[in-house]
Amino acid sequence: SLTGTALQLQALARLMEEDLPAARVQLREVQRLIAADQRDLRFFIEELKPMPRSLGGPADLADRLAELAARLKRLWDLDVTFRLEDLGGRLSEAFTRQLYRLLREALFNVARHAGAARAGVEVARRDGALEIAVSDDGRGFPFTGRYDFTELNRLKLGPVSLKERVSALGGSLAIDSQPGRTRLEIRLPAPGRPR
Repeated sequence: SLTGTALQLQALARLMEEDLPAARVQLREVQRLIAADQRDLRFFIEELKPMPRSLGGPADLADRLAELAARLKRLWDLDVTFRLEDLGGRLSEAFTRQLYRLLREALFNVARHAGAARAGVEVARRDGALEIAVSDDGRGFPFTGRYDFTELNRLKLGPVSLKERVSALGGSLAIDSQPGRTRLEIRLPAPGRPR
């Protein structure tokens, strides 16, 4: 990103001598890119802070997600709502940590790429699995329609690292992408905490 900005500034120096109005437009674009990179960097720096050793259950997860929502609002002006249903304290600490990381990555993708004002996350435990939906009102993916995990992988569509994370957890992902509305549906086998 910094290399691209440096190249744009070099071109801008030449453009200032030839076409001042076009140079002003280009300068505003460089400023916009730098501001976006600053937001990304702030987010990454905050994410480097150590996660509490104990992220043991739904209450801890809800607190961490509330912190994440506050950061996304502050840095990208993205309003995020969460609905966690029927988790019942039965998720293991290790799984809860992985779930948090997956949700964080999905929302970070929305903040960076979707141009969305609002996003919603629903997590419910049903039939021994977690059903997760992440939706937003942004511009959607470069493709339109609904694609299941097999199609996404076959056509090389969707966010690569999120697909890898879902796959590593033994889950599946479907994406429904429309202009102004995107929904990711993730299903994960949910190992329970021993009682």
